Amino acid sequence: MPCFLRFEGGHIGVSSDRQAAAAWYCRHLGLTLAWDSPEEGQSLLQFSKRHALVLVSVAGGTEVNLWGNTGNLVRDSNVRLSLAVPDLGATWAVLAAGGVRVNPIVTGPGGRGYFTFYDLDGTCLEAAARPELLADFPNERFAGYAAARTGVRDLDAAVTWYQEFAGMTVLQDLREEGAVLLGLNEGNPLWLERLAQGAHRGPGYTRPYLATPDIQQAHAFCAARNLRPAPVLGNPNALQVFTFQDPEGNSLYCWTYPGVQI
Repeated sequence: MPCFLRFEGGHIGVSSDRQAAAAWYCRHLGLTLAWDSPEEGQSLLQFSKRHALVLVSVAGGTEVNLWGNTGNLVRDSNVRLSLAVPDLGATWAVLAAGGVRVNPIVTGPGGRGYFTFYDLDGTCLEAAARPELLADFPNERFAGYAAARTGVRDLDAAVTWYQEFAGMTVLQDLREEGAVLLGLNEGNPLWLERLAQGAHRGPGYTRPYLATPDIQQAHAFCAARNLRPAPVLGNPNALQVFTFQDPEGNSLYCWTYPGVQI
């Protein structure tokens, strides 16, 4: 049985009012609220046709804490969720006109356009140009997840580690540009990118997850490799998560839930 199945969409931590944050995401990103669980401190927001985004109260719900230690979180970390945008320029203009703090569009890995923006709590998110999705999502600002992005100082060593540790394969090698795209089965790809000096450190409020069919096995797998995984949190009959770090010190996240093998 494989330890990790794929990279999937993730959590966005909320330190303020989760319902207000959910309303902000629905208004500005065009998402819809599928369900809200005060017990778990979670709100599930859906894109129109695929994928879902989960907001989590970092202080925990009324019964369950899925977040763990929040003492050293940063709003703009080296591990970043990226969202797919069919029309990048139009979406940038709509967010800016709506009062959302947005940064200029820049060119990222593979020559694609990107821009970063900030949610109600000040957490940095990323919009990635995916014009090939425009035919299927002609009226959507956001169409689901794009490849997550992780900054590393030693790109070659990081590529080797992710291949050996998680079984990922190279999909696109752009080392001359300082980036390598990795994939794991049919999951969301992951960009590894060479960091600039003085880049941010620490775990972030945005968390892409590795999915596993057996979280106890995955936890033991990480512990055996001296990655010091945090305790498993959550409900054994629902969502369970734990965190650990890659050799660069980037926080990584693992989860399981009913039906994760599908």
